[in-house]
Amino acid sequence: MTISEYCAEIMKQNFDDTIGNDFIKLGFIFYLKKKRYVFGPEPSDLIFTFSYRFLIDNKNICKNTSNILLKNIEKYDPNDFREQFQQELKSWIAVGNDVLLFDGSVVSINEKMELNEKDKITIDRLVDMISIKNIGHIINYNDSLTKEAEEVKPFLNDFRLYTNYMKGSRFENRAFEAINYCVCCEETDRRELVPIHINFHGDISDPYNLIVMCKEHAELYFYGYFKFSQNGKIIIKKSSVSLDKRMHLSARILSYGRKLYLE
Repeated sequence: MTISEYCAEIMKQNFDDTIGNDFIKLGFIFYLKKKRYVFGPEPSDLIFTFSYRFLIDNKNICKNTSNILLKNIEKYDPNDFREQFQQELKSWIAVGNDVLLFDGSVVSINEKMELNEKDKITIDRLVDMISIKNIGHIINYNDSLTKEAEEVKPFLNDFRLYTNYMKGSRFENRAFEAINYCVCCEETDRRELVPIHINFHGDISDPYNLIVMCKEHAELYFYGYFKFSQNGKIIIKKSSVSLDKRMHLSARILSYGRKLYLE
């Protein structure tokens, strides 16, 4: 298989819905770019989550669409889009040249595809052209939080400055992928919730190093009034009427990645 077939498959994709644009497939394209256009079998959830992140990190491009989920993407998590992402991937495959493969749970690039570095640069240029045509400018998208991690570091000693940065940032987008309530009191009003790092001395660019709390509990956590153990139980360091020894993290939150940042 050749680069011509790869480019043709990408160019066959459309990004229109009944009244405007639906850029789920554009998220798929940026995932291919992130992987440098060649990768072996991997869970389809990886490309789905990446596409979700592309869309929520660029919410402005979701406004002109009839897709209600996309129009209100901040109210939903990646699982809410799973069926739609699967349909879009099947639609991609249906008009493709057997370059991107999907068996219902696993995605890959056809092992017969051979690309050199020059070929990959050519596809980069095609992706730039698609961005300009559909969005009006070039997007160099990556879902990494490395830039945000550097920007927030100066605020790690001041709760007000810290939360002012975190609210509305990509940190908030990542935290709400898994949690949409205060892990201490179960407050669900998003206006009262803030993302906060579990371990300020760990990798603050890692989405697993994030949880969600209401402003009151986030401030107590920020200033060291309490922590959580690896089994999710609260560890109270300083007394406060807002803390209860029965507080704990739910089993759903206690993923392996998140446990790495707990005490």
